[in-house]
Amino acid sequence: MELLARRNRIRHQLLPLLREEQPALDKVLLRQAEIFRAEDEFLRDLAETALEEASIEKGPEKIVLSVDKLTGLSLPLARRVVREALRCLRKGRLPLSLEQVERVLDLAHHGSTGKRLSLGDELVAEKEYEKLVLSRSATEPIRRGPAPPPDSAGQKEEACALLGIPGEVEFAGMRLKAERIDRSKIADLRADESGQIAFLDSAKVTAAEALAVRFPRPGDRFIPLGASGQMKLSDFFINLKVPRSQRLKTPLVCCNEQIVWVVGHRIDDRFKVNTETREVVRLEVIQANKGEWS
Repeated sequence: MELLARRNRIRHQLLPLLREEQPALDKVLLRQAEIFRAEDEFLRDLAETALEEASIEKGPEKIVLSVDKLTGLSLPLARRVVREALRCLRKGRLPLSLEQVERVLDLAHHGSTGKRLSLGDELVAEKEYEKLVLSRSATEPIRRGPAPPPDSAGQKEEACALLGIPGEVEFAGMRLKAERIDRSKIADLRADESGQIAFLDSAKVTAAEALAVRFPRPGDRFIPLGASGQMKLSDFFINLKVPRSQRLKTPLVCCNEQIVWVVGHRIDDRFKVNTETREVVRLEVIQANKGEWS
């Protein structure tokens, strides 16, 4: 009612007085409105282009932005990029307030890795090293397979799957394959850049009838390939700048409780192929949810 009363006062009291002072007021206001509309459309197009350029990942439930590209924009354009990204996640509903947009930009500029902001309407912003992740907090990733990830507190017993050699197993939306191959039949023993293939010395895993696939546990340690000593898995993730949200979801391949491969990243140095290796165990992710393990 108060808003309606204010509009009526403007329409029936203020505007008539202004028209007396400026007879061409209606034309001036119409011209200004057309100018503002054209400029707004131009800036909206700029923001959409800037959003595409800054986007590392863009989906209906999550948008990941490059912090460097976002913070390199002018403040007005950066505001519009954040508003447009949030508008996409809110299915076209009205954008959040300027104050909330400013909080997101402050997180991008000054927030520490792992810091999260709740923006209301089930929206969350999180800083992950060089990434700014905007997502709908009520939506969890859809995962296929019998083994769901542990909860964030790690209090529940993690599921474990057995991977025979040779054999295949599905684990939390990915399918792993293991096979023994004569070394002479493999031309290149280097792991591929995607982290989806690993090679182990077969003689070092012969004691195990099958490998175990599980999620990280508190206190996990291993010797990363090329390292001189053991390292906490948590420190390894930090050094590689693996986002906190992905650490507990990263599968581990183990042999007799020892980690032999942090899937997508590195094998344990004790299981590497050397000049005396005659047979190789080849591990490969042959199917995975896009973006989960790369």
